Amino acid sequence: MAWVLSAAAFQDLGQIDKALAAFNKATQLHPDQLPAWQGLASALEHERTKTVLSTDNGTYIKDTCIKLASVYTKLEELVSRYEQHLLWHV
Repeated sequence: MAWVLSAAAFQDLGQIDKALAAFNKATQLHPDQLPAWQGLASALEHERTKTVLSTDNGTYIKDTCIKLASVYTKLEELVSRYEQHLLWHV
């Protein structure tokens, strides 16, 4: 959870590159930790929505969207497992 908290602090400070690195580290160390994936999605959404004037023909935004899609897929999986777990323990 320390990586998630560090990432959130970086994000609050506007240091998105450091936030993304910390969220990625958190998801690598604890791939089933929902807050890590939620934070990563939030940071990637921030990157996706900011206006960037660049000469890369949209490559950076395209790569960010591809990463974001895989993060949402993982989030769907985790939420589904969590919901199933709740159903078994009711």
